[in-house]
Amino acid sequence: MSIMILAMISTTQENK
Repeated sequence: MSIMILAMISTTQENK
């Protein structure tokens, strides 16, 4: 489950 959130935050950082 943690991996899912990790991928989500990763996309947010890339967006910034």
